[in-house]
Amino acid sequence: MKLKKEFEKYAPLVKDGFLFDPDEQVFFTDNKKRFTLPEDYSHWKVENIDKKSYLTERLKEMGASDEENTIKLFGGVNLQEDEEVENSIFQANKNGDISIMQYSLHRKPWTFKTMGTENNSSSNREEYHEQIRLAPWNEKIFEGKYDFKKAKVVPFWTKYLIEQFEDEESTVDTLIITEGQIKTFVAGLHKLPVCGLTSITHYKNKDTGTIDAEIIEFIKAKKVKKVVILWDGDCRNVSTSDIENGIDISRRPNLFYKTVVNIREGLQDFFPSKTEMQIFFATIKSDEIDGNPKGIDDLLLTQKSKLKAIKKDFLNIGEMPGIYLHWQNISNDTGLKKLVSYFNLTSATSFFQAHKEKIGTKDFIFKGTTFQIENDTPTVKISASLKQYKRIGTDYYRIVKEPIPYGKTGEVMLEEVLVPWKSETIKQDHGAKILPHIEKFLGFTNQANHINYQQIINEHWNLYQNIDHQTRKGDFPHIEKLLIHLFDEQYTMVLDYITLLFRYPSQKLPVVCLVSKEQSTGKSTFMYLLKLIFKQNMALISNNDLTGDFNSHWTSKLIVASEETMLEKKDAYEKIKSFSTAKTIMRNEKNKSAREIPCMMHFIFGSNHEDDFIKIDDYDSRLWIRKVKSIKERIKGFDEKIENEIPEFVNFIQDRQINYKDVGERLYFHPRDFQTDAFRNVVKHSEPSIIKEIRTQLTEMFYVTGAEEIKMTVKDIKAEFGLRHEHNYLNKEIQNYLKPKRDLDNNGNVKVSTYEYMIPDPTNTEAILNRKGKGRYFIFERSEYCENN
Repeated sequence: MKLKKEFEKYAPLVKDGFLFDPDEQVFFTDNKKRFTLPEDYSHWKVENIDKKSYLTERLKEMGASDEENTIKLFGGVNLQEDEEVENSIFQANKNGDISIMQYSLHRKPWTFKTMGTENNSSSNREEYHEQIRLAPWNEKIFEGKYDFKKAKVVPFWTKYLIEQFEDEESTVDTLIITEGQIKTFVAGLHKLPVCGLTSITHYKNKDTGTIDAEIIEFIKAKKVKKVVILWDGDCRNVSTSDIENGIDISRRPNLFYKTVVNIREGLQDFFPSKTEMQIFFATIKSDEIDGNPKGIDDLLLTQKSKLKAIKKDFLNIGEMPGIYLHWQNISNDTGLKKLVSYFNLTSATSFFQAHKEKIGTKDFIFKGTTFQIENDTPTVKISASLKQYKRIGTDYYRIVKEPIPYGKTGEVMLEEVLVPWKSETIKQDHGAKILPHIEKFLGFTNQANHINYQQIINEHWNLYQNIDHQTRKGDFPHIEKLLIHLFDEQYTMVLDYITLLFRYPSQKLPVVCLVSKEQSTGKSTFMYLLKLIFKQNMALISNNDLTGDFNSHWTSKLIVASEETMLEKKDAYEKIKSFSTAKTIMRNEKNKSAREIPCMMHFIFGSNHEDDFIKIDDYDSRLWIRKVKSIKERIKGFDEKIENEIPEFVNFIQDRQINYKDVGERLYFHPRDFQTDAFRNVVKHSEPSIIKEIRTQLTEMFYVTGAEEIKMTVKDIKAEFGLRHEHNYLNKEIQNYLKPKRDLDNNGNVKVSTYEYMIPDPTNTEAILNRKGKGRYFIFERSEYCENN
């Protein structure tokens, strides 16, 4: 749950479990004597609170007894699968909220396993799925009325419907689908056949993308003839804040309308025959009923003297006009057209006339187009098509959805990109008078934030894009399986890596390289996972992009990845080294002046070339190279399963504790913890040919002479090995790659000393020569060159 913006400063209090009202400056507790005021809040008051009071109040409003709030379920946490237990449907939690139990049509509680910080951690435990209805004191400081973190996207079944389902002799002619468990529960108390959704958009199974299987199962088992999609009486209303904030005011009613259409299409996938089952939309005539009841629970609770007529209204939908309900048969396209009119979505004029009291004379946005009011009539001020254009600095751009090849055969992903657009072209398409109406910004910035995203920052257009995930608590077995396969003993570290990317995107991190000669290793799937998490803020580039002149398509990204990496040129790697720790970067756009923007790039490379995909030095501390094996157990639809687990995984990384504590100076992780055998292998193959030659000659000397160490100067090495390279170059490369020891004085300087070494006689293969000299020599040790000492 997110705190409302004005209360974000109280996040530490929420984290520590305090209940409070910031406006009244009061803490709530169930034991004032034991309560200790937190530091800096000594001036606040403390009041006792009954944490069950909100639950008690709501159950009383619903007219529900303890027995009616109890349901028989089988199994659960720490229980045998067939163990029968009585469970409360609504319970008070430690914060005084209402916890709503989630269970199946077959009386099985929905549970999930929490993910421990370590692979196979003992802290992994089973918990119940639940949806939380916030208590008034919490609803005041959090966004929304509900907390979905532990909720599962499943229907809510009343005891009445479950009993009907279990009765093999009964049929249910009408099934009503509405939003909200409390509404549904009240309907069940009055024996109305209502199934609840946790949200209007929560009608699909996340794995199959189809209407939830239990809804289909119920319809088939009970031979349902009519399915009614019931929204609250205010479903056509516009949001006042949308009007005030310049947000498209057709957004809210259009969401309700489109969701009806999607549910209808989903049902007709299973029941294509309109004679087999009819589908209706219905809503309560709130404005025509005393008390203006919005939902079915309000209607039943405020009109108790008319319950018989209300139930008749619901069960006779499709047969006679409703007294309390408006309904529309949407089984065919004619019905859908009438539904568009009901939601006032046919035109801006009809929409304005329906909502003119709220809109008044203000400009408003309808389906992307801005309208102004002239003579009580909306006229176009800025068309929706014009809003795709932006003037940033002195240049014009257009936001387009571009098909981006992902890298797998035939697959593309549509991404919003900002493309340079000529002003003359805009005038040709829309007329010369249109340019002054295009939004203007002073320039670009690049600020990643996955918690409180801002598109416009101080009149600058943010190149970073909002990712906006809908999260939920639960497990993610396929993502976990992938990460364990790729990172094995470093599983916790890669979780920290992804967590840091999400929570602290400006934090500098190692360059991740996954290498393998084998096929089907999961390298590309790892990149796909990150693409699903960070969306348009990840760019897939080619090897040539790193050395090309223009970089505007990837320099603003959080992640820059290449699937088939082969960087033979040293300057490409030098760029990677620079970019991976740089705070700013020059964004070079074709036909535009280069501009400096904040740099947040994190590089990820995949390659089939285990040994030489890149040229690096042993002293480099940026590369996290892992050699990965082929996946033996292939899982059908693995990518789709990963995609379906993103809400749970994002929920996990945004809340989990970061394990790694030994923070490095330049990068978050210390190099000793991510440099692997695969890294050392690449270093070895990155050595210049001259170093490989020297290494070969030294190895031969050790084997022939049997010496434990060899002392030689650069001059000796040039003479004995027949090298013509410049002295300073050899000195530098030997120290960089071979890292020999030196004889140092008390001040740490290399001493000039006498020394000797043995070398095979080039004129007699069986003889060994003894050389003596004086100078600043290197000390090469046998253990570094001979496998069998």
